[in-house]
Amino acid sequence: MRNHALYLGLLAMPALCQAATLSTMTPAQPLTEARIATLPAAQQGPWQDYLARSRASMAADKAALQAEGPLGTTPRAHGSGDGGMSLRQPAAWYGTPDALRVADNILSFQTPAGGWGKNSNRADAPRRKGEPWVPFEPGQTKFSWNYIGTFDNGATTNELRFLARVQTQLDAARAEPYRAAFEKGMRYILNAQFPNGGFPQIYPLQGAYHDAVTLNDDAMVRVVTLLDEVADGRGDFAFVPAPLKAEAQAAVRRAIDLLVAAQQRGPDGKLTGWGQQHDTLDLALVGARNFEPASLASAESASVLQFLMRQPDPSPAVRDAVNGGVAWLRTAAQRDVAWKSTPNGRQLVPAPGAPEIWARYYDAKTLKPIFGDRDRTIHDDVNELQIERRNGYAWFSAVPAKAIERYAAWSGQASRPRLVLVGDSTMAPKGGYGDALCRRLEPKVACVNLGRAGRSTSSYRAEGHWDTLRKLLGQQGGYSATYVMIGFGHNDQPGKPGRSTDLKTEFPANMGRYASEAQALGAIPVMATPLARRTFEDGKLADTLAPWAAATRTLAAERKLAVIDVHAATIAAFGDLGAARTVTLGPPPKPDAKGPDLTHLNEEGAEIVAPIVLKELQRAVPALFTN
Repeated sequence: MRNHALYLGLLAMPALCQAATLSTMTPAQPLTEARIATLPAAQQGPWQDYLARSRASMAADKAALQAEGPLGTTPRAHGSGDGGMSLRQPAAWYGTPDALRVADNILSFQTPAGGWGKNSNRADAPRRKGEPWVPFEPGQTKFSWNYIGTFDNGATTNELRFLARVQTQLDAARAEPYRAAFEKGMRYILNAQFPNGGFPQIYPLQGAYHDAVTLNDDAMVRVVTLLDEVADGRGDFAFVPAPLKAEAQAAVRRAIDLLVAAQQRGPDGKLTGWGQQHDTLDLALVGARNFEPASLASAESASVLQFLMRQPDPSPAVRDAVNGGVAWLRTAAQRDVAWKSTPNGRQLVPAPGAPEIWARYYDAKTLKPIFGDRDRTIHDDVNELQIERRNGYAWFSAVPAKAIERYAAWSGQASRPRLVLVGDSTMAPKGGYGDALCRRLEPKVACVNLGRAGRSTSSYRAEGHWDTLRKLLGQQGGYSATYVMIGFGHNDQPGKPGRSTDLKTEFPANMGRYASEAQALGAIPVMATPLARRTFEDGKLADTLAPWAAATRTLAAERKLAVIDVHAATIAAFGDLGAARTVTLGPPPKPDAKGPDLTHLNEEGAEIVAPIVLKELQRAVPALFTN
């Protein structure tokens, strides 16, 4: 056996090691009734239903193809790159005939189940009657039911992104077929998700390692990233119906739970990384092709970490997963070596000072690199592999470096505090000062504006907005502290049916209940008096909200809570500015309005008020600004 000196950098010692054939690769098991029967009885039902649904879906796909008549065997060229579905064109291009031709091709290749096959050029001609959804390739003579509906190589997610981009450039009638295909594809993704939150490589299930929870080549991460963006509902996905967004959000939560549960631990009990595939049921590391052993996978682990670090409010479990995963990647880096072409094929060679690289696979117990060959043997020296496999696979990469780089910024956010704004339209986006205040606080303070127009202390809770706050506080996310700034008054005044509250009883009780519940959820409540109205009488500012401001101050004093006196500060500021100036700080009046809007703020008004509120916030809550 050859000297294993090429791993000196990894081993950080001058001793030489002997390469060895460590073991042989054991293929992953498919999902079957027999395997499901080994689960606790209470867990078997959802899995049995999933398997039955998958089989019924495949049967329907096959029946649909058979009903079209003779099988189409005319070959098409193997697709590569973006498959003709570029997402880098100018926005207007997606409404052109060229883009619509691709979109129509995509529609023609969508399976009855709702997914797409892989490695096809969507800029080619549409699917022909009887042609398989994964067309014959040049030289292919026999049809096999492979990858018909898959997430491998970006399939399905790429098609859905392209359709979403196209529909943004069309009117509702012309966009309808593309939106319908998108929603069908989303339903396909939701149906493909395992009961435990994972995703297979192929759906309907095809068997073998394809049934495993598949992180290989970022298959699951691509799916969950798409779901995350759909749930957010911005940009290309603004058209998605609210119920489907909610389902996507729930699917993301299940997927994150799965990723946390699937993370491996080293022999010392510390969290490490993830594999290319995990067993469908017990999440153990499993192998795939003959040369892909059950192991930790550095590139796939890095992609999982990147996804988890994109979550806006990560739970403690997610933070632990990221911290542990990045720590493992740092120790797994190969230093002072390079993966290069030589007269004897690609080899790992000494290269002092070379950039860090990572082996594709690591043994989960020893945490040392391992390499698989065509004959299923597993080696600890890549140079021992047959030259065909050594040259034909990406055994090393620098992909994890990006995750480690991102981690530097992400981990720094863990120590910053968070401020959540709860109030009415004078605080809310588009009419209030909240967003302008948040811009002044970021990035040192994470700021979330949950102010909602037209709400009082009563209707804010009744309409479910406080529940949003409760969910947010239920995920503390590793912030040093969370403050909730609570400010109402305008819509609690008399004359507002369904919103008005009694000043002496209901208003202080409602404000106090918000404060108590915020404290119970681990947050620090901060009371805010209402923004002054810009109403002048005889040249003087009329104070129409003094009783509600006083009630807020009294409650804060009784509860020993910090209070931001927005009311007093803006009374003074508006008085100094005068009637003529302050009337320009509101949005255009509504068509049926009797006069200018003297309550809400336009962009200029928000930019004037936000620094005033910020100064009061700094005075009342200095701890928010100490990090």
